Amino acid sequence: MDQQSSLRLIELYQTYRFLWDPKDKAHHNKMKREDAWKEMSAKMQQPVNILKSKMKTLMGSYRSERSRENKSRLSGSGIEDVYTYNSKWFAYKYFDFLSDKENPRETMDTEVVESSEEQLEVQVRVIPRQFKRI
Repeated sequence: MDQQSSLRLIELYQTYRFLWDPKDKAHHNKMKREDAWKEMSAKMQQPVNILKSKMKTLMGSYRSERSRENKSRLSGSGIEDVYTYNSKWFAYKYFDFLSDKENPRETMDTEVVESSEEQLEVQVRVIPRQFKRI
C-alpha cells in the first residue's frame, strides 16, 4: 500500500471514532466494529485483513514516533532547553486525532456527610481531576 492509500486509510479510520476510542460507547460492540471495517474495505477496495494489518503497522509506527517525542521533553528542563520534536515520518501529523484518546476519564469521589438529625447521609459529588501526561 503506497503512502497516499495509507493516508486515506488513516482518514477513514478517524471517522469511525468507536474503532479507536475506548471511551466511545460503541467501542465494545464487535459487530459494529466489523461493519465499519467492511465499509472501509469497500471504499478502499482492499480486503479487511489487509486494512487491519496496515492499520496495525501504522499505529505501531505512530506509537514509536510519539514515544520519541515524549522522550525529547526532558523532565526539569527550562523552556529554552526543551527540544521541539519534528517527526519526519509521513503519517505522524495525520494521527493527531489520537491525542485525545489518552486523556483519562473524569472520576467520581464519594463523601459521607452527617445531617443535622445525626443520621448519616451519603452524597455523591463529581469532582473532576486534572491529570497531566508528561
